[in-house]
Amino acid sequence: MFPQILVTFSEFKKMEQTCCVLLEKLDKSVQVGTPRFFHSAACLSELRVRATVSAVENAQQKASKIAQLLGESLGASLLVREEETKEWRNEEEATGGECNSMHFPPLLPTATATSQVSVSFSFRDKSKKKL
Repeated sequence: MFPQILVTFSEFKKMEQTCCVLLEKLDKSVQVGTPRFFHSAACLSELRVRATVSAVENAQQKASKIAQLLGESLGASLLVREEETKEWRNEEEATGGECNSMHFPPLLPTATATSQVSVSFSFRDKSKKKL
């Protein structure tokens, strides 16, 4: 029976350095397993926020173009509602890093998020002069 140690790193460079030191100093007495990569909950949360912010920015750009087409200017937002947010992760992460086929180097996990928003803006008539 061999003792096993599991270490979680948040920095890839630190993981590489530690593996190199272990292999150099302990030589054949240690085996370093294949790293398993994953996204933290905080990272995924930030990804969802960025997707939603991007969706709202896109809605504002579209509304601004429509307002310009109508000869008006875009006013304040009246309502912003997040309709749906979806998230996808690649198979490597979803299976906990274990795949049927051997990959070298291991696949880096990817996460993709989309957000659907509904935004209502007011329009201002460009012909009205401000006081």
